Amino acid sequence: MKVSLRIAKKGNPKHNDRSRKEPEEHVDVSRSKNNHYMSIYKDLKNDFLETEKRFYSKLFNDWIEEKKSLAKEHRHRERVKSADQLRTGQKTKPEEMVIQIGDVFEHPSSEAFRLWAQEVVALHRKLTKDHAQVLNVAIHNDEGTPHAHIRQVWVYGEKTKDGKPILRISKNKALEAAGFQPPFPDQPIGRKNSRAMTYTKVLREEIEKLAIEKGFDIDTTNRVNRKHLHKDDYIKMKEAERELERQKNTEKKNDEK
Repeated sequence: MKVSLRIAKKGNPKHNDRSRKEPEEHVDVSRSKNNHYMSIYKDLKNDFLETEKRFYSKLFNDWIEEKKSLAKEHRHRERVKSADQLRTGQKTKPEEMVIQIGDVFEHPSSEAFRLWAQEVVALHRKLTKDHAQVLNVAIHNDEGTPHAHIRQVWVYGEKTKDGKPILRISKNKALEAAGFQPPFPDQPIGRKNSRAMTYTKVLREEIEKLAIEKGFDIDTTNRVNRKHLHKDDYIKMKEAERELERQKNTEKKNDEK
């Protein structure tokens, strides 16, 4: 089995906590009772959207006020941001990580996966020194393969001109504060040389190691980094791969004749 990891500024908290009103055909609602949900706020365990709204409104008030003051000073009121605008902004909205072991045909039991996923969250917290604030976690057992959605915000601390401590959002600066360096420290930082690349590599290796320690038979060659596939899509993909392989074998036999 392979460990798959996907990290992106995507995802929907209402999909994750199963509060969407619209039916989702790939979700077996009869098994949704087997899902597990966690929130940074215990009273919002089953409401991820409200979890995220509360987090942004509580932690970034000082930053928002600073932005208001600077916007007023420089006469750029359009730069004023509300907590909700930070929550939905492309650079400041939560990042989502999806983790999975195996595929629809071979994967751990739901309980074994849950225990591993919970340890991944704890490991991730240690690796990032709490600069990646995990807001909520959903472990889904009602789709083709058990998998977990982990939503997080990258934060770092600075001081204002007045010396007041303040929290801001930036993945690069948060990773720097956590001690991560780009792959080539002596070269300029860019898309092909970023702290995020180092972080993703380290995280992938560590969660694979943890899966092996838990007793899973993990294949670490040709690491997977593709989007979680639903059962029907996965079957179609595997059928296409087999058909392509058959065509290659046929061509090879024809060439040998």
